[in-house]
Amino acid sequence: MAQLIEAHQNLEQIHQSCWHELQRGVHQRKHPFRFTVLATYNGPQAPAQRSIVLRKVQSPNTLLFYTDARSQKVQQLQQQAQASVLFWHPARKVQITATGTITLHQQNALSQEHLPRVQQQPADYLGHLPPGSQLHAPEQAQQLEAQQHLAQNFTVLAMQLQAYEVLQLAHPRHIRARFTWPQGQEPGSTAPQGQFIMP
Repeated sequence: MAQLIEAHQNLEQIHQSCWHELQRGVHQRKHPFRFTVLATYNGPQAPAQRSIVLRKVQSPNTLLFYTDARSQKVQQLQQQAQASVLFWHPARKVQITATGTITLHQQNALSQEHLPRVQQQPADYLGHLPPGSQLHAPEQAQQLEAQQHLAQNFTVLAMQLQAYEVLQLAHPRHIRARFTWPQGQEPGSTAPQGQFIMP
């Protein structure tokens, strides 16, 4: 498979290629960008990381994920909204890392908009215990709460990106670029500012 970023591309073209590839991660179930690693601040302990499914890419700079409101990541984000994500495409040998702030949406207009997408398979949000709870046996994880608890447990994470970097591994030289969104910009008003950086 061809690499995502080519040496002849300018910064605008690189940004468009990255954004398009992220979109593919939402719509193609086997795409490597469908799963990303989300890192959150875990107080004085080590940073917390976990895999999470990319659910939607919104222009100009927002990524959406789903989670259970009782999860540890929600507690961590309530204390510190800053987070980072990492995407890796092994065939294209390209990495995208992004930082931003996450807003929690629970029982509001955005979560209600996305709720129908999980109602056919709601088990991830209806465990009878919060995620991370201790169990006596794996079978206990199959016990579910009643369906009416789905709306209160289901949470949308909206990550507004402040910056991202793309690293394309290539021969004879790697390509790396950083893109940042100006603080205080109106949503959709400006494209990110790009800069090539040393790999």
